[in-house]
Amino acid sequence: MPRLLVVTSSYPVEDNPASGIFVQKILQHLPPTWQITVLTPATAQDHRVRREGRILVHPVVYAPRRWMRLAHAPGGIMPQLQRQPALLLLVPLLLLSLAWRTLRLARHHDLIYANWAINGAFAGLVGQLLHRPVVLALRGSDVHGVAERRLKRWVLRQAAGRARCITAVSEDFAQAARPWLAAQAPLSVLPNGVDEALLHLPLPQLGQHIEIMALGSLIPVKDHRTLILALQALRDHAWHLRIFGEGPERERLQGLIEHLQLQDRISLPGAIPPQQVPAALAAHAVFIHPSLAEGRSNAVLEAMAAGRIIIASDIASQRELLAPDAGLLFAPGQVNALRAALTRLWQEPAVDWGRHARQHLCERGLTWPSAGERLHRILASCLH
Repeated sequence: MPRLLVVTSSYPVEDNPASGIFVQKILQHLPPTWQITVLTPATAQDHRVRREGRILVHPVVYAPRRWMRLAHAPGGIMPQLQRQPALLLLVPLLLLSLAWRTLRLARHHDLIYANWAINGAFAGLVGQLLHRPVVLALRGSDVHGVAERRLKRWVLRQAAGRARCITAVSEDFAQAARPWLAAQAPLSVLPNGVDEALLHLPLPQLGQHIEIMALGSLIPVKDHRTLILALQALRDHAWHLRIFGEGPERERLQGLIEHLQLQDRISLPGAIPPQQVPAALAAHAVFIHPSLAEGRSNAVLEAMAAGRIIIASDIASQRELLAPDAGLLFAPGQVNALRAALTRLWQEPAVDWGRHARQHLCERGLTWPSAGERLHRILASCLH
């Protein structure tokens, strides 16, 4: 029975059950032969070892309890540092604590699965020291901005150089990463998936009044401001928008909503736990994702599976997902382009984008069982 040690900066915790939910989901869908231990940063409320079925979760304590606010915040560690720069002092403590616990536990495991390059950098050193193979999972923040940031390039190369196998969440993301990987390890595309229950939600019907939703952390890169401004220009149409999520942009977005006098049309209900996402999708016909950068959006995948009508920014990862008949793309950050896309909802109410989006997702096998099987094959190949 192979023993897998997972090192990840994000994983569902009591404070934020949506943090790194995609890491938890793919691990849950590995074959039952795998014994799994997860190392993830602790929080003030979540700092004790716990068992989730066959997954043993070790929260790593790296500071006094009330100071452990670096990880698991909306958007991850970087937005938290931008909001509270003093937390930068905790970064070395966090990395050293994760590295030390990885060193202690890796000797009792056959394989290390490191999520994000920063974890892969020290996991690679541990693997080299203890002769344990390392699988590195590259995610959105690992490649975005790498051309401009020397430190990020160095971390990426250190992590990749000691990995037995490397995965990326999309083909476009893999192509963007390749120039910066001075490594001989094979690079595989390992897409995230969705829960199959979403495939059974009834398809939406568009009327004159349209319920619209967005789902994502309230951080600048998600660019909810463009969405609000685009809808402001469509006051004469009947619509309501809910932006589900939490983060440091809440006050700024709420201020914009009030300034535009859209309080009765736009609401910020806050973050919702993963188990409530299907009900939220079912209650809305249209899903908007205006993000400026993504590795691959789980929210868009879920909207596709639910058969929602999708309008998304025309960035590479979303262009790769949405076939021409499976949604609308608009120029990122362009209010007029998003307004024009939204206008088509009232001009073409019978278009069957939702059904095509669901069909496209099913044809590509983008479900968690398929993702778990793909990861199993990659992990097993590194053991031989």
